[in-house]
Amino acid sequence: MKPLLFLLGVFLLSSCSQEIGEIRVLIKDGITYHQESNEPVTGIVESFYPTGQLRTRTAYENGKKEGLDELFHQNGQLSLRVNRENGLKEGLYEGFYRNGQLSYRWHFKVGAPDGVWETFDEDGKLMKTQTFKDVVPQ
Repeated sequence: MKPLLFLLGVFLLSSCSQEIGEIRVLIKDGITYHQESNEPVTGIVESFYPTGQLRTRTAYENGKKEGLDELFHQNGQLSLRVNRENGLKEGLYEGFYRNGQLSYRWHFKVGAPDGVWETFDEDGKLMKTQTFKDVVPQ
């Protein structure tokens, strides 16, 4: 399988709030590498909409998503927030409407659905609840 070149706008890598600069990354076998050095990415990678508004903020460790991963709507509101461990969803996974209202709240354990999943309408009314237990990750 050919490596996938990941170019979603401008990326900034920072570690401990220290700006490193614009980077281009290459994803191969699930690991994200600096295109220039072939070193696995460690730190915070941000991408931006053409307007300059923040689009994504993702934490990496040794080329894998590790820690907080956030996506934003074009209006600046948070769209998605998920924690990752070893590249897999772990713990709380939340999605938000453009107006900032919670859309869904799900839980994951080692990348698989786990616990109570809730879905809400744009006014915050609970629409659906589902419970998962002992789901085998795919």
